[in-house]
Amino acid sequence: MNPQELLNRLKVGASAKQSKTLDAIFLVCQEQIDRGASDFAYATISRIGAGRGVPKAQSIRNRSGEAYQALIKGFAEISESSQKPRKQKSADAWIDEITDPKTRLLVSKQKAELNEAKRL
Repeated sequence: MNPQELLNRLKVGASAKQSKTLDAIFLVCQEQIDRGASDFAYATISRIGAGRGVPKAQSIRNRSGEAYQALIKGFAEISESSQKPRKQKSADAWIDEITDPKTRLLVSKQKAELNEAKRL
């Protein structure tokens, strides 16, 4: 569900004041997306939207701020999905996946010795 649909759903049954606040949070979060920012912490959203009708971070965290939390979470999920893919694992990453600590140590030691021999 995109944030606009989520906003519309959250506004159904909300008071006029809560609808205005949801709109303000939506605009601040949309600005964050447009900037390419990935910080959707309540404190950040509250600080950016301080003069525009966005409540303080604690008000968002409170139980009465569940609608605000849901809207911010929706934007955060979109931001995470649009980020660049993570780096590929190195050629030696398989060593870290060995669960037995003794075997992992021995393999790491042999790999270091092999690298030293190649270097020489």
